[in-house]
Amino acid sequence: MNHSGSTPPPPPQSPASPFEAQFSALITGLATQALIALGELPDPTTQTKQINIPMARFNIDLLIILQQKTKNNLDSHEKDLLQFLIQDVQNKFLTKG
Repeated sequence: MNHSGSTPPPPPQSPASPFEAQFSALITGLATQALIALGELPDPTTQTKQINIPMARFNIDLLIILQQKTKNNLDSHEKDLLQFLIQDVQNKFLTKG
């Protein structure tokens, strides 16, 4: 270890984490939860498809809140992905109602 008064070396680089936190992962996860609640995808714990409209609405509302709260703070890919996911799950929600 160098104690000569210089700045310490940066920490060693760790391998890329499979759980890298990104906005796209957050919104994709919420959209997936909405699709599970709409019965479009099987529940990963039971492997069955069940419809839970209140839970679907909750996840869609979360996506919309994120869209409102992050307006003008997203890059073009994030903005386009969020808009696509909202439209997709809203369209599927309307077919269930």
